Amino acid sequence: MVQNDTEGANKSSGCLEQDSKLASIFTVASSLYGLCSVLLGQVSFKFGARVTRLIAVSFYVCGALMLAFTTKELPWLAYPGLTFIGFGGITIIITCIQVANLFPLGGSVVIGFLNGGFDTSSGIQLMVKFGYENGISRRTSYVIIACCQVFTLISSLFFYPKDFIRKQQQDHVIASEVKLDNTGSETGKVQQTETDKKLEQQTRKNTNTDIELKEHEGSGTFRGLLRHVLTLTFILHVLWASCLQLRFYFVLGSINTSLQKMVSSQSEVSHYTNVMLYTMMTGIFVSPIVGFFYSWQTKIFANSVSSVRRQVMPSVLPLAATTVSSVIMSSLLLVNDPRVLYAFFVFLVLQRSFLFTMYTAYIAAIFPSCYLGSLLGIAIFTSGVISFFQYALFAWLETGGLLQNLNSQGMDFLKASGRIP
Repeated sequence: MVQNDTEGANKSSGCLEQDSKLASIFTVASSLYGLCSVLLGQVSFKFGARVTRLIAVSFYVCGALMLAFTTKELPWLAYPGLTFIGFGGITIIITCIQVANLFPLGGSVVIGFLNGGFDTSSGIQLMVKFGYENGISRRTSYVIIACCQVFTLISSLFFYPKDFIRKQQQDHVIASEVKLDNTGSETGKVQQTETDKKLEQQTRKNTNTDIELKEHEGSGTFRGLLRHVLTLTFILHVLWASCLQLRFYFVLGSINTSLQKMVSSQSEVSHYTNVMLYTMMTGIFVSPIVGFFYSWQTKIFANSVSSVRRQVMPSVLPLAATTVSSVIMSSLLLVNDPRVLYAFFVFLVLQRSFLFTMYTAYIAAIFPSCYLGSLLGIAIFTSGVISFFQYALFAWLETGGLLQNLNSQGMDFLKASGRIP
């Protein structure tokens, strides 16, 4: 797919140039699809899930066909191809997440299963790789992948509503502080501060999605969305997730370079690449466990008399665990021994499952469902912009920078981000 421009140079130099081009394609694609996501978030809010999914399927098919027909003569097709696949795939996932609204008590587990399926999709690329090694051309594989979107098309037309899958109505006991005596038992007197009353009014407004949709039509739509985007809760969550996503993308983009520095032969590089892809396919089992973990934390704080503790505290431990797994993953890369790669792949899956499950589940739990597509689109776009910094990191490596130094600085960066949870 990517032609080597070096004439008469040694094989190592050629591989480095090809790695550089692939890193450039990966960086541009992983960053630009965020811009498309924020636009589709608005489409989702105005036209609903069905129209959004149809647009996403169209982009995905176009992206798969572009990768199918990418050649050494047309290498630029890889840029829009990978971008369209990323954009179409993430948009389909965002609309699928609405299914979690059908499960008031286990929504985070459903989101975990969906993100696990997203993890396991790396197995599709492994199948393309094995098919290529056994005589099936890359073009044929990607044409088959494009044709498989007919199943997504059928589900969009027959199983998804025209507008939204709304949150199930629930009875909420909001922010009533119960006065306790010295023994810790209730005295029966309920006191409610001004802050609690404001929290009650806000929470009732957020949970009544039918009223929310009516109140924010026309010019009110943008004001309602902006009100949620500018909250400190949303800003800090997106900032935290963007830092960890930048690290995750850089690790993926530089994994081939890391493997070549650790092992001596191309066959070993291929072996560890296969092991990594096999390990990432286990995300379909790991991500639901993250969802169960979040649900367990939600049940622990469900009876708290403070609405703030009920809404925010369940996410603190899972978010902190995400940061810890990222730090461990980065620390393993500092060990120049191929034997640690197996442990590294395990924590790579853990970090990815925690990051993307909690990224989505937190927003889905805290904010109104009618804004879910728009908020996730804005969050993905912001993270995509920050992900552009990985291009500067790759450029620094090309000028002679040491990968070990970058990994060490990346681990310090992750430690600092742990303050947010």
